[in-house]
Amino acid sequence: MNNLSNGENVVVTAVFTLKSKLGSFILSGVLAVIALVMFWGSTTAVAAARGFEAVMGIVFILFAVIVTLVAIIKVKSRSLVVTDKRVIGRYGSLDIDFPLKQINETMADRKLLGYGTVYITTSSGGGYAFTGVVNYAEIRTAINECKEAAERSNAEYIVREAKANTDRQIENANANTEYMVNAITDAIKAGKKED
Repeated sequence: MNNLSNGENVVVTAVFTLKSKLGSFILSGVLAVIALVMFWGSTTAVAAARGFEAVMGIVFILFAVIVTLVAIIKVKSRSLVVTDKRVIGRYGSLDIDFPLKQINETMADRKLLGYGTVYITTSSGGGYAFTGVVNYAEIRTAINECKEAAERSNAEYIVREAKANTDRQIENANANTEYMVNAITDAIKAGKKED
């Protein structure tokens, strides 16, 4: 990732698999078989039907190729990167870029073929489901751990600032007390001189 901010580090990058599109590949196979049957039928059919079956065979082959290409493009165009400051990715045609503090919940579930789906919900109400993730558990864990680390770091910063403010207030109070004691002492001394 070349758009990382200064001091930002990639923790984990999602690995996507084509297994998530198995249904599309099965559909493509069925369409290809239908196309072959159409071509085979066109060689044995009467002359009037041969042209129609051949055209339908070509149409089924085109559908099979389109379904396969769309499935491959969908998988290859996905991305999900977890950094120590945010989650960056591509969800369909939408680029996502969320600071960790905007992520409400991250879940993952495992599918039968060994890949999983990572679910991310954000404070803006958006929900994203990244399917076909091989390292789904690692992604979920990384997001949760980075979010906790950022919250801890933020809490530590708040505590440091509160302590610094308290120390400044104590110093100011001590200075005011010292000023008041000196003023009273000076007033007492001035009163004794008049007697």
